[in-house]
Amino acid sequence: MSRTQSQKPGMRKFEPYSPSQDIPRPVKNLEYQLKMKLRTILAIDPGMRNLAHCLMEGGNVLSVGRSDIFNGERITVTGVYAAIQRWCHDNKALIDRADVVVIERQFCDAKATLSACLLVIQTVIQTHAHGKGLVVHAMTVKRAFGTCTGAHKTNKQASVEKVRNSYPAIAEVVKSGGRGNDKLDDMCDAVLMCQWLLTRSAQELHFLMDRLE
Repeated sequence: MSRTQSQKPGMRKFEPYSPSQDIPRPVKNLEYQLKMKLRTILAIDPGMRNLAHCLMEGGNVLSVGRSDIFNGERITVTGVYAAIQRWCHDNKALIDRADVVVIERQFCDAKATLSACLLVIQTVIQTHAHGKGLVVHAMTVKRAFGTCTGAHKTNKQASVEKVRNSYPAIAEVVKSGGRGNDKLDDMCDAVLMCQWLLTRSAQELHFLMDRLE
């Protein structure tokens, strides 16, 4: 008796799971549908003196800039929560307009106080972007664009060069959003975060959409 014939009534033959089973066909059509759902992307690089953002719609930059959430006042650990709450309220229109808000993941390192402040900023932004927040590690974006050099300073320089060389139109918008060349790197990181999401495959987008917080 064959294996198929020996199966009990109602039992289904086991087949190895493949992630592709969850992806309807045709893939190109699915990718288009997913990207339409994520058409407007807001990327935020948390910071206190230099919180950078980029709002991109259909691959076009609508807004790019950076903010001092303390508005020039002295930075205090106890004031971080109120400062980022104020920034989120002031920029509610940006957050509301976005289909997805990509936030650079923060983590604890040797600079414990700074790390704690940045984690507070990330968390507050996530609460304001509830249901459409996507936290992404900076290294994920850097590896995707080949801007991982092994050192923080040169990583930043590589991000600026990537935007200038690959997206000249965006580079002009970024330039207009800063004071000369001051801190263009943070805004370029935000631009690349948007571009990173736009260049994901259908399968990756399907996976990421299930993880919107």
